[in-house]
Amino acid sequence: MAVFRAHSAGVRVFENRDLEASDRIARHLGRGGVAILDGPWEKIIRLRRTLAAKGASREALRNLMLRADAATPQPVPGLPALLRDGLVALDDVLFALRSAENTHPVEALGGSLITVHPDVLVPRSQPLIWLIRRALERVRPDLPPAPAVLDMGCGSGVCALLAAQVMPDAAVLAADHLPEALASTAVNAARFAAEGRIRAGAVATAEPGDLYETLGDRRFDLIIFNAPWVVAPARNRMETALNDGGQRTIRRFLAGAPARLNPGGRVIVGYSDHSGPRAIANLERFIAEAGLRILGRLSDRIKTHRKKRAWEAIYAYDLAGRE
Repeated sequence: MAVFRAHSAGVRVFENRDLEASDRIARHLGRGGVAILDGPWEKIIRLRRTLAAKGASREALRNLMLRADAATPQPVPGLPALLRDGLVALDDVLFALRSAENTHPVEALGGSLITVHPDVLVPRSQPLIWLIRRALERVRPDLPPAPAVLDMGCGSGVCALLAAQVMPDAAVLAADHLPEALASTAVNAARFAAEGRIRAGAVATAEPGDLYETLGDRRFDLIIFNAPWVVAPARNRMETALNDGGQRTIRRFLAGAPARLNPGGRVIVGYSDHSGPRAIANLERFIAEAGLRILGRLSDRIKTHRKKRAWEAIYAYDLAGRE
């Protein structure tokens, strides 16, 4: 996702010969600046490698930007969906160019291959994805003909794509705190639209941010959250999609959901009893505390690799606001 926040160093353009001044560009990035690179592709790639070798942080490298008309070795898949204000992050271009190298089939999407950034959780829990599709089919008759849908914590965009398929006229917004996840979703949505699997423009992506942080005052007819359900601290960026220390993320999500719903709106939450019955009891308490009510709970079970517990239950909660 080509969204950036420039701080005191601002935005600077570095052209051709400037691309050899890696130390100067590194200092600019280190101060929180955004660098728009304008020059031969080979020089741009060499610069990024040099900056990475010198220890530039992941966040700093994401502030290397290209203009929409920058020359690349081949067309960039899904480029329009990655653009913001005519700019695109270099890392998103590189990811899109390599998108065919890291794909995974999703049964509930008809076995379609999903592109997944290396720093984004792979959608391996096929039964849970099926549950969410069933939940979407369950709520569809109760929603407007062209509902506004939010996929919170979109990851690679599976739930957003499911919503766009189950509700062909929906306007789906995908949100996540990881730019890499938003880039994955944008690439997948563009490809699905090009292949006629979803309506063109059905899925848009928000700016990266924590939960509702970048959504302004937007409201939705349906919010989907395939929530992190392992009650343990996340050790890295990828694990934030799976691990939720103290169940703080799911609690904050639910607390903020009612204010984001249109009248008659619904919430679908994917969850698991991986961390035991207490985690489920807490979840349902958080639902009640948020002023939501459980209209239904679809369930299934999946096999685990743990010796003491061969199976765990998975759920898709169908929630609504208080009457």
